[in-house]
Amino acid sequence: MVIDGHAMAYRAHFAMMQQGLTNAEGMPTGAIHGFFRMVLKLLNDFHPEYFLIVFDPKKPTFRSEMYPEYKQNREKMPDELRLQLDEIQNIASELGLPVFIPSNEEADDAMASIAEQNKDNNIQVILVSSDKDLFNILHPNVKMLRARKGVSDFITIDAHYVKTELGIDISQIPDFMALTGDASDNVPGVKGVGEKTAVKLIQQYKTLQNLFEKVETVKPAGVQKKLIDNKENALLSLDLVRLKKDLKLKLEFDKLDLKKIPRLYKNAMVLKKGGFQTIYNDWLKFFRPETSDEDMFSSAANEAESSFSIIYNRKAFQSEIKNALPGKPFAIFPVNDTQSYIGASMIGIAMAFHVKDRLNCIYVQLKNQIKEPHLDYQQCTDAVEIAELLKKTLENKNSEIVAFDSKSDLMLLESLGINRATIQHDCSIYSFLINPNQKSTIEEAAESFLSRSITPLKEVTGAGKKQVLPSEAHLEALADYSMQRALVILEVFPIVHEQVQKLGLARLYKKIDYPLVTVLKEMEQHGVLVDINYLEQLQSEYESRRLDCEKKIYNLAGQEFNIQSTKDLQFILFEKMGIRAIKKTEKGAYSTDHSVLLQLKEEHEIIREILKYRALAKLLSTYIQPLPMQVSTDTGRLHTTLSQVTAATGRLSSTEPNLQNIPVKEDDGRAIRKAFIAADGFELLSLDYSQIELRILAHYSKDKHLLQAYREDQDIHDQAAYLLFLHNFDAEEGEWLDENITDDHTNYEVDFKILEKMKKTSEFKIKRNYAKILNFSIAYGVTQWGLAQNINIDQKEAKQLIDLYFKSFPGIKNFMNEMIEQTRKSGFTENFFGRRRNIVNINIKNRFQREAAERLAINTPIQSTAADIIKLAMIEIEHLLKKNNLKTRMLLQIHDELLFEVPQKEKEQVYDLVKQCMENVVSFDVPLKVSGNYGKNWDDSK
Repeated sequence: MVIDGHAMAYRAHFAMMQQGLTNAEGMPTGAIHGFFRMVLKLLNDFHPEYFLIVFDPKKPTFRSEMYPEYKQNREKMPDELRLQLDEIQNIASELGLPVFIPSNEEADDAMASIAEQNKDNNIQVILVSSDKDLFNILHPNVKMLRARKGVSDFITIDAHYVKTELGIDISQIPDFMALTGDASDNVPGVKGVGEKTAVKLIQQYKTLQNLFEKVETVKPAGVQKKLIDNKENALLSLDLVRLKKDLKLKLEFDKLDLKKIPRLYKNAMVLKKGGFQTIYNDWLKFFRPETSDEDMFSSAANEAESSFSIIYNRKAFQSEIKNALPGKPFAIFPVNDTQSYIGASMIGIAMAFHVKDRLNCIYVQLKNQIKEPHLDYQQCTDAVEIAELLKKTLENKNSEIVAFDSKSDLMLLESLGINRATIQHDCSIYSFLINPNQKSTIEEAAESFLSRSITPLKEVTGAGKKQVLPSEAHLEALADYSMQRALVILEVFPIVHEQVQKLGLARLYKKIDYPLVTVLKEMEQHGVLVDINYLEQLQSEYESRRLDCEKKIYNLAGQEFNIQSTKDLQFILFEKMGIRAIKKTEKGAYSTDHSVLLQLKEEHEIIREILKYRALAKLLSTYIQPLPMQVSTDTGRLHTTLSQVTAATGRLSSTEPNLQNIPVKEDDGRAIRKAFIAADGFELLSLDYSQIELRILAHYSKDKHLLQAYREDQDIHDQAAYLLFLHNFDAEEGEWLDENITDDHTNYEVDFKILEKMKKTSEFKIKRNYAKILNFSIAYGVTQWGLAQNINIDQKEAKQLIDLYFKSFPGIKNFMNEMIEQTRKSGFTENFFGRRRNIVNINIKNRFQREAAERLAINTPIQSTAADIIKLAMIEIEHLLKKNNLKTRMLLQIHDELLFEVPQKEKEQVYDLVKQCMENVVSFDVPLKVSGNYGKNWDDSK
């Protein structure tokens, strides 16, 4: 199979462009996605033994030398496709797909030569292209595939198809095309002769040469004249469309044999890194070696000279452990039966360590940690019997224990009474420090650092209705799964540890990331108390209100319908009721998404009711109904999972449940926060950094107005409004004017007397709101379109506001330009503490992707610094609480806020201690400010 790479890329681009696919950095990926989907489709359908992709060279070919106008009128390749074409070739190269690019000829010439030179060699040749000129080289052993629809529908073309469709033989294709020409390639042909006329002429005269020899016999006269007048063009066109079939191609079939290219499987990670998860999964399935998973893993393990064994008793464990080389890393992978680690029991543990001549992997299954062990587990080790030995091994201060997700591992070890495990190295954190843009999972680490795929859990436990618990799976399968991971941890560790050292990130790991593990573990274990009775009352109230909304909507619509159905809403709003539609979906239907309805809410009462209905439905389904079910029956508390290796900026994330997204602005959302309560004798304390990102921006930018405002504890939004709108304010009359009074935005200081006059006007509230929105959004690269949408003004006015802001705060603009320039040179951006993030696409030509990358270069250091400041504060606060023997517990971290449960007798001491710690954890050019309150529930404390 030989593929015309450019033709397929074009096909993929236009088939997928309506979907608007992009990656995390905003780069278009539709053509890449479509291209490799087509490749997989072809491979799955035809299973070619030999495979080759041929691309056109970037420089002009011999045809342009022959005819300079060749392809001159062809539309320039779209920038987004050109960008993706380079990436397609890069991915193909990294995967090891056979690729050939001729030096002075086109892909079609190479394809024709390959077909011609192999058609009699007992090899079936399949050409994948849409070019008619290739019809000429069809043969019983040479067929052609032409895309018919989308990226997955192909039609097979042979000599019979050509004869049936065109009415001429394949040998006559060059003569036929010499007459018709080719508009896409600017091949002139005979002007005025279309396909039907050309077919009739070729059928009658057989060849172009014979046609011109007998041109005087051609009828009608008009066609004859066209032929005579365009003879030179026709003969030139024949030379242009005739494919070279004699290129000297030294094809080494071994290098085209897909079964002999191991990189196709080993390097599949390049697809996943590009964001093509589905293609990656399908690619692995197709190119998976014929050996079983166990054989595959064993062969990979054998490269590292590893041995695997299941431990069934204390004696065997002692025998294995005594051979571990002292001073060498010792990897652990504990196993549990549930997704949550709160209150979970460790049912087994895999370990990997160095012995004299190899890496040794063992798996210890703990029989009595399983409620109902099946026969597979009857002979396994008793937990009590092995706990003492595990404790001795893992609490040894001289051991260099390595883990992946040490927070969860420590919880599981504690369930066995191992409370002081000396885990020094967490490979998930190391991986995250190296590349925060990539998922920090053990599977990802195996792919990225070892080019190894490891058995997924679903192959051990099954999936769907057939899924079982790990403890119900076959012991050998669970043991192999676990030992694979322990070995990966052991082998990945020296790689990631060295990279962290080289990148200068070791201090960040020791000062912030690793000390935070224990803090987060204790927060998760303690949990937060939830008033289930209150949530049940809230559910009843909100369901009643939702039902009222539903009835109003039906009355306004004049019929009942499914309010949650997009199609039903489209019909009711835009067809039946005739409300104007302002946006279409990718598939061409009228959009009913939230942003659209917000813009239309003044058009009709039904839209306002639909928005209320949706808001209530979301609060019910996302928070009010599920939260009681997530409360632990053992502790009566809610235990979220806090991850420090998820958000690329370094911000903590909360999952299962996500407690960081509980609404705070609307009353209906805030009511949910009242469900989070303090225990008897305690109160909740919420302390929040005030405008921390703006203060960080002041520190970075050194802008004089920002610095002054924060050093003198002034209202930055008032000052921004003053600076932005002074030119429209008549200070003497105390009135706002349409014309400019002054346009100097760099040299004046804030006159607080004038500002007080401004604040007394009714218009100032609106001006201040504009200024506030700009203050909080400018560092995130707000566009004139985005600002116009946000504050409901036209884009011209939004652009003027942004320009005025940069004139008012010139230091900010300078900082933004400096950050972009630094990132262009280095390819990454750093925060105050040295945490780095790679910024791709910042140097590319595509404006949309480049500007998205520039925004990341500006706001990442600010967001990331804010995240690390609060993490440092959490570490120090936890230390001080323990040092002072206080019973106060840190419960939650929500962006810039910390929530504590404080005994009433500790209230005064804890407030001052925590506030001072948060405000003084770093030293900036401007002070950090923290404020907060006590309350019996979370909402009251805010």
